Amino acid sequence: MHIMLNNIVLVIWLHGLPQLSHLQRLLESLRQRVFRRLHRSVGKETGETAHMERWNNTLRQRVGRMVRKTLSFSKDATWHDGVIHWFNV
Repeated sequence: MHIMLNNIVLVIWLHGLPQLSHLQRLLESLRQRVFRRLHRSVGKETGETAHMERWNNTLRQRVGRMVRKTLSFSKDATWHDGVIHWFNV
């Protein structure tokens, strides 16, 4: 998202429309609007937290590296990230 917004501003600036300071304010305004729509807090009464909790439970049940420090222990963070990546694929 960040790269896409920067590219939009760069294209507008290269065509010589507004000044750079105006574009920076435009970029910040776009970021705030986009992230306000994407990230919003919800209360428990909406029931939307159940989806995230279900995902966390699935990870705990299927990827032992998330909860165990003995049999499924990853000595390197790269391996840990790789296992979680392959679980998501």
